[in-house]
Amino acid sequence: HLLSYENKKIGIEKSDISVRSLFLDSKNTLWIGTIGDGVFQLKEGKYKNYTTEDGLRDNTIYCITEDDQGRVWLGTDKGLSRIETNGKITTFSENQGLADNYVRCALKDNNGIMWFGTYRGLSRFQDGVFQNFTTKNGLANNIVLSITQDTKGTIWLATENGLCQMKPNINNKQTDAFINYTKKEGLASQNLWAIIEDGEGNLWIGHRNGID
Repeated sequence: HLLSYENKKIGIEKSDISVRSLFLDSKNTLWIGTIGDGVFQLKEGKYKNYTTEDGLRDNTIYCITEDDQGRVWLGTDKGLSRIETNGKITTFSENQGLADNYVRCALKDNNGIMWFGTYRGLSRFQDGVFQNFTTKNGLANNIVLSITQDTKGTIWLATENGLCQMKPNINNKQTDAFINYTKKEGLASQNLWAIIEDGEGNLWIGHRNGID
């Protein structure tokens, strides 16, 4: 279901879809990623649906973000789909250099660089080229499920084997591009699913055993 909340009332917007991801873009348009029904664009009270029939890689959308050009990126089990500002769709997969087709999280950093967490590492998309980072570069685990950038500009990754702090200006030839935090540093679990920073600069980490 997709629910709305206005004037202290909850309304059912759509009862026939399963929602997996939500994103509000720079033009105040809401993007609704679903399980099996593609993505819905809610703009000025009207819905527009994009599916594989329109060119999406897959109809289940795990993550959504926007780049500096106003293009919307969608992460799926079959790679990335990018909805251009004219509504056309461009796709990316392992064939174009993406680390893995299973994309679970996405981020546009403060410099406009795009980052994508996959099941086989982290992909950076810059100047039209993918550069990938894995455990060989110091990641705690190749399954990256959540990514955020804090107010100081540091990028953090939640993985299946701990928390990763990205060092500045990394390249994929480094073997120590990340600082990792595990149970040894006090985490209640190393199977991390979500990460976010609050207004006071604290990082909150969701995992199988609760939250840190």
